[in-house]
Amino acid sequence: MRILMIAPAMPALTGNGLAMRLGVFLEALSRLGAVDLAVLPVAGQSDASPTLPQALGATVNLLPIAGQIDTHFSLIARLRDPQERLRAFRQYGRSSLSARLSPHALGAFAAAFAGRDYDLVHVGRAYLAEAGLAVAGARRRSLDVDEDDAVAWRSLAKRRRRRGEFDAAAMLEADSAALEREMRQNLPRYDLLFASSAAERVNVRRLAAESPIAIAHNAARVRAGRLHRGDGPILFVGGLGYWPNLDGLAWLLGQVWPRVLARVVLPSQLWIAGDGLTAGVRRLARQPGIRLLGRVADLDPLYRRAALAVAPLHCGGGTRIKVIEAALAGVPIVSTPFGAAGLPLSDGRDLWLADRPDDFAVALRQALADPTERFRRAASARGHLAVRYERSRVVARLACQFSALQLTSSPV
Repeated sequence: MRILMIAPAMPALTGNGLAMRLGVFLEALSRLGAVDLAVLPVAGQSDASPTLPQALGATVNLLPIAGQIDTHFSLIARLRDPQERLRAFRQYGRSSLSARLSPHALGAFAAAFAGRDYDLVHVGRAYLAEAGLAVAGARRRSLDVDEDDAVAWRSLAKRRRRRGEFDAAAMLEADSAALEREMRQNLPRYDLLFASSAAERVNVRRLAAESPIAIAHNAARVRAGRLHRGDGPILFVGGLGYWPNLDGLAWLLGQVWPRVLARVVLPSQLWIAGDGLTAGVRRLARQPGIRLLGRVADLDPLYRRAALAVAPLHCGGGTRIKVIEAALAGVPIVSTPFGAAGLPLSDGRDLWLADRPDDFAVALRQALADPTERFRRAASARGHLAVRYERSRVVARLACQFSALQLTSSPV
């Protein structure tokens, strides 16, 4: 097979969740034939290393689209008055995500792959759907929706409205409406769609009622060896360029950690691993026991040492790949219900769940005080996730799904 994969970031074995998910799809596709990888870096770092694509034998094409945001959108973003900016954005019609790929850049991309015939063109996120449709020589097309971005944007808007950030909430609501229009238009034009969970498949179904929709779970590696009994720090892992992570960390530092310090006799430390540290995070981190690590290339040593992993999220979409990664590494988890949503994990059996600051602090104190219970819940969580979310198994299932797509008689 000749395959073109279009990705919004460089696929990787580890790192941020988007890169890890793209890496799973790339590995599955590489089992079926020669893959041309086109990276249109509208999300993630444009200078990320192509280590995994090269190891898989993919031909990497990093398209220079930096700064090529749609001119009309750029003018809207410069408007200072929030209400005027909102009115202009609603009239504009495109989403902010698709605006990062200007018509000029999209035309240059289509020209770069003109005259090439592919058995399959696979697109890594819904906001790049137009790029996949622009490739003329495609026998089949597939699209990883992952999560319904319109639903995710609405959850972000709700969270920001609760925080009193009304202008930002209104823009997110308008952006959500634009995303939904784009997905309703583009998704039915693909032969196969992927969602990250059964709940997300329901969301996607309302946008593409007649389309085949398969589930491709988020995945992580099961760390080799026996479960450890780490007695080190509490660990937060997540890229802070993703607003739900930033919001969750600010909640943890501002409302939960002071409550932990007020009651815990044990020496507690909170380590924060993730790039995109803001001035606000650094300010909130000026408390006893907090250590800012920034971007960490290899998380294995941290997972081996950690007593707990935390997922203090209240908004976003899909399933949290860092919760899966921590569970498969054998690390006990304290999470909000939203942070563990869509995963077959239960409070009391596999992890601790708490939504309010007082309750989250109590859960942390209980977990820190009982190493045996931490070990028991970590073992249960890894057992419940290992079959469905272990990386090699997900790759194998995806490869079978792509093979089945090629056996269908005619494209949509």
